[in-house]
Amino acid sequence: MSCHFSDDGWDLQYDFDRILHSYDLIYEELTGNPVELKVEEAPVHMYDYDEVISKPRFFTPPLQYQRNAFVRDIIYAYMEEAGEKIRKLAVLGCGSLSLERFLIALLGGMGIERVMSVDIDENEIAKGLKLMK
Repeated sequence: MSCHFSDDGWDLQYDFDRILHSYDLIYEELTGNPVELKVEEAPVHMYDYDEVISKPRFFTPPLQYQRNAFVRDIIYAYMEEAGEKIRKLAVLGCGSLSLERFLIALLGGMGIERVMSVDIDENEIAKGLKLMK
């Protein structure tokens, strides 16, 4: 199966059934063995965001925006092809919840009821939660 994104002109191959099956397996595993974790508030004062913002950009738009937009486009392409909305989204390696913050205004329209975010670095998740407020 092929998905075409008009903004970049590239044809991409995806096996949406296989991807969906993988997410179902992950969901079953996590609902059967839930992980409860209390995350401390991130020490945001340790990070100088002004310095990060003032650095010159190598990519326009920024690379993280391009990644997030790519995922958004894949989700919309799947919904269009499948003719149904997505109810659950798993973000593996979520970091500081960049994708979740990017998609937050679109989740309702996509039909997404539950987002599961997983990352090895608790501080990054805590930073993302703070930025989401």
